[in-house]
Amino acid sequence: MRLFFFVLIILTVSCKNESVGQFSNLTLDDSNTITLPVDKVSSNFKVLSQYHYNVKNKEEYLIHINTFPSDPNYIFFDNIDDPRQSFRLSFPQEGPNGVGSRQKSED
Repeated sequence: MRLFFFVLIILTVSCKNESVGQFSNLTLDDSNTITLPVDKVSSNFKVLSQYHYNVKNKEEYLIHINTFPSDPNYIFFDNIDDPRQSFRLSFPQEGPNGVGSRQKSED
């Protein structure tokens, strides 16, 4: 255990905080914001999300699942450019086409 802490301290001390090449002065541009609708079956907590670009339609989507227990389960497709084009798919938890539920681990 002492060896682990010793190695950790050595690695921490030996790290340098230097900028390299073209990435030395990156800034975040927050002027382009989007608003995604939230209703009674969706959530504003979108940690389980993925960006998707539809090449055929040239549309951008943020795809995410509901983060709280619900029946049916939902997959949301939020259109980034036009919220009116957003849609959702629902999947039952039980039955012959059931997908089960996503449960949090109790570690």
